[in-house]
Amino acid sequence: MHYLKPLGIFSILYFFSLLGIFAISTIENKIVLISTVLLYVELIMIVVFYYMKPYTIIHRLAIALSLSFLMYLIHLLVTLPFSLMFITDDMAYAGLQKSTLTVIRVLITLQLYAVILFFLQSILKRENIKLSKSLLAFFFILVIASFTPVEYFQVKFIYLLNSFLPMFFILFILTHLLLLNKKVNIQNEFTTYLNASFYLIALWAMFGYLYGLVLYFDNWEIFDIATFYSLKGYEAIEGLPRSWWIPVNNSMVFRFPSTFENPITTSYFAAFFAMIALSLRKYLLGFVFFIFTLISISKGAILFLVLATIVILSSRISLLLRSLLLRIFNSPIMLTLLLIGYIALQIALSEVFKSSASIHILGLTLPFTNIEQYSIVELLFGHGMGSGGNFLKSAIGGEIDVNTWLKSGSESGIGTIFYQLGVFGLILITVIHYKIIFLFRTIEARFIFFFYFVSMFLQENLINFNLLILLFFAVIIIEFNKDRKDFDNDYIR
Repeated sequence: MHYLKPLGIFSILYFFSLLGIFAISTIENKIVLISTVLLYVELIMIVVFYYMKPYTIIHRLAIALSLSFLMYLIHLLVTLPFSLMFITDDMAYAGLQKSTLTVIRVLITLQLYAVILFFLQSILKRENIKLSKSLLAFFFILVIASFTPVEYFQVKFIYLLNSFLPMFFILFILTHLLLLNKKVNIQNEFTTYLNASFYLIALWAMFGYLYGLVLYFDNWEIFDIATFYSLKGYEAIEGLPRSWWIPVNNSMVFRFPSTFENPITTSYFAAFFAMIALSLRKYLLGFVFFIFTLISISKGAILFLVLATIVILSSRISLLLRSLLLRIFNSPIMLTLLLIGYIALQIALSEVFKSSASIHILGLTLPFTNIEQYSIVELLFGHGMGSGGNFLKSAIGGEIDVNTWLKSGSESGIGTIFYQLGVFGLILITVIHYKIIFLFRTIEARFIFFFYFVSMFLQENLINFNLLILLFFAVIIIEFNKDRKDFDNDYIR
């Protein structure tokens, strides 16, 4: 497996370059930090082009995607421990340092995606594949929302960089890769590099989980992590952030965060890697990541993984179940009925059990039930990027009441999209997702992409770059894998 060597070396070099950046970023001289970051970005781009040089344009696409996943996901794994390792007495400065490095992670990945779009566009032109009009229209809506004035500009920047721009890049690249795959077989090149990325990131993740377990038993409090998280408005429970705990009955249960900032991200990371492993029939690896999903205790991620496991296994063990799945996933009407049924079930369960899902349901419904308060422009084009949502609440703290917070779509990805981008934005994002669903050839990829979209109705964090890139990584590995040619039961004919 000759391709593992260069990608493996790259991931190790990237890890230590991150270590150097974190160390240098503790220096007060901001010029040194900025210069180092610029050199770091240039170094990454040089390495990317170096590995692309001898290959065809399809190889370049595969390599660029693999490197983007390696860089982003390794950075995601190590941000928290590195931040704690180099923490300074000035907690506010330490928080700024970590936020700056998060922005760097996003910007570097988006730079790579710009490179990917450049290569992709030239292939599409050669193969006479037209650009998606719905995606171009969605980009136009994003431009309008970006220039719509809002009270807190920094929140607009956060939503642009963390949610809507990555969402556009990922949906655009995914749509046109799927269209390209219908005309040109790109599986050979993509399998080689994406599988290598998967196994390398899985290896790094194992180290991260072991590191997190050591810290858990050795006590996280040695890093004064509660004070560090208090900068973001989190209260502490037993010296650990409130977000690391979940109420169960009348007690609080610890959620394993590994080396991520948030156990929810940990749980979704493990869930997506378990789905990939199960799809590739690496059942032991899938079981390990299944366990890590459970101990991170994100209800959304656990439900997602359980349903995905049922779909993956049932499509292989029973011809009757496979036939039923094929009928469902080949029918837009059936999928729409499933979506409506799932939302209705969640609403009913929240009423019966008075669960925490009720706040997500309010975040979904309130933006729609208050449309009489909107102007015609706000209804059609939204209130502007950064006009609401959880990032706004984090930015202004307790200065926003619960009703105003939820009326802006907070706690619901679809509610947030509707409030900020309007009817046109919501219609376009729905159309784009449905088009992509029916471009997939595998049952698993269709289900994962569909249920992620369904989950966006009740979870705002699913329009976060961290989870969007995990979705992207999972579905293209499953869809563009030549090793699946023998898995006849997995393909939608």
